[in-house]
Amino acid sequence: MALESMVSAIGGLKHVLEIAKTVEHAEVRIALQGAILDAQQKAMEVQEENTRLKEQVKELEDAEYHHSAPIVYFKNHPNIPFCSTCWGTSKSRVKIFVGASFKCPACKFEFIPMALAAKI
Repeated sequence: MALESMVSAIGGLKHVLEIAKTVEHAEVRIALQGAILDAQQKAMEVQEENTRLKEQVKELEDAEYHHSAPIVYFKNHPNIPFCSTCWGTSKSRVKIFVGASFKCPACKFEFIPMALAAKI
């Protein structure tokens, strides 16, 4: 991962800086300090980009389905009902059996629509 290698590089640069402290070459220390600051800035930029990308993924995942309790419909399968309980708890796409009621074969959730429940 780029961030891990950057953190490792920062650690290596800090070690070299410690060695350079024993040497009387101030120019080397200044150059190393500059390199450490540059690496730290790049690491912060990578972290910010990572956070931004995670937010984008979340937005896309949220936009890929339509929730109509107790059913979830996905854009790529707009006519197939999926269990909202399974989707909400584990992001599993489990098809619901539709009959007089809606029943999930995985979590066993069963829902009787209001129109049918009134007739019972």
